[in-house]
Amino acid sequence: MTQRGRLRASALFYAVTVALVIAMVTGSSVLLAHYRMVEVERWLALQRAGSKARSGITRALTQQPGPTRRDPLFEGDTSTVEWARTPYGLFDLITVRASEGNRTVARSAYAAILESKGPVLSLPKGSGPLHLCGDARIHGDAIVHQADLRRGYIDGRSYTGERLIEGMVSAPEHPNPGLEAAWRSRLQAACERGMLEGQIIVDVEALAQPPLTVFERAMPVLLWTARHLTARSFQGPLIIRSEDTLVIDPDVELDMVMIEAPYIEIRSKAEIAVQCFATRGIHVGNDVHLAHPSLLCVMPGRGDEGGVGITLDSNAVVLGGLLALRSTTTTAASPQIAIGTSALVLGTVHCEGGVELRGEVDGRITADHLLVRTPSSTYQGYLLDGVLRPDTLGGALSVAPAPLSKWSIVKWNTLADPYEAE
Repeated sequence: MTQRGRLRASALFYAVTVALVIAMVTGSSVLLAHYRMVEVERWLALQRAGSKARSGITRALTQQPGPTRRDPLFEGDTSTVEWARTPYGLFDLITVRASEGNRTVARSAYAAILESKGPVLSLPKGSGPLHLCGDARIHGDAIVHQADLRRGYIDGRSYTGERLIEGMVSAPEHPNPGLEAAWRSRLQAACERGMLEGQIIVDVEALAQPPLTVFERAMPVLLWTARHLTARSFQGPLIIRSEDTLVIDPDVELDMVMIEAPYIEIRSKAEIAVQCFATRGIHVGNDVHLAHPSLLCVMPGRGDEGGVGITLDSNAVVLGGLLALRSTTTTAASPQIAIGTSALVLGTVHCEGGVELRGEVDGRITADHLLVRTPSSTYQGYLLDGVLRPDTLGGALSVAPAPLSKWSIVKWNTLADPYEAE
């Protein structure tokens, strides 16, 4: 082959090689662009599914509790979401599953009714005058029998303030309204540890690892056969139920868990978020912190004839509400609530009996009467050192809501919010 022929053959080889390289680069760019377009479409579909799920949560807030169903988001809309709304103590648990293309997103949240603005203290007609003693302070409006606020004197301590109230005081026109029948039945079922449809029972002592709650599965009930809950970690929605006194140690981690037992003791320095329901009483130790939204509820059950109540020791903090109800099935004495020195309740206190306030309530107290206990006697119609302030954060739970009240999201379920459902 001549020199010119060899040059032509070599040029052809290089041309083919360059053409192949260009084709590979071009093809890779096209494939990469296609892949990125597919990923963008998948991401957009995931975002649209997430948006539909959030809209589904908002829509479910206006619906009644019920089993899983599929509905359009808006009237005349072809987009649908699958949702369920389940009673969960004072709250409702809302779960939603929404799809867009081949992407499905699940979200879950806890809903409750928040307290509306109003007086910081509501005492019914016939409860008698209210005597303020020591460092008692009322910052806000109050409803008191015949609008009768007086300076009082207990154990050598008279009222230290200049004004009896920083607000308006008015007389009640009617007795304090009781709970709506359906609402009372719901709380009574929790206090008396009644089973709900769809619940399953697990004996936690027989498990090597605690079970996890998965979106759209039945809400399990853990039967805690022992009387002591220690060194455990649970996340709701989950119900821990005991048929005996249950003690909760400070090393326990509980988040949005329901506790049902005849008597519940939360030991000092515990930091948890729970709903506690009991028939004989609840005791919260020193320096306990119950995160928002937490609830303590007592209501005597069948066979409980003694007095029941809720006790907060000094420096305890409850972000949520306290609720003490009379029994509809026994002749037990009226329940009582005692809030100790430097204890704080950020929320609503509702008691169908007497409340002893030595600490502070930022929210509202609705009770039959206030009282003070001393080593020698019990004084009804007295407030000693207790402080009442309005709820400035706007997150106080309504533990005795009026019918047709508006529901709001109080916490998203971090165990299933959000995630891409399989």
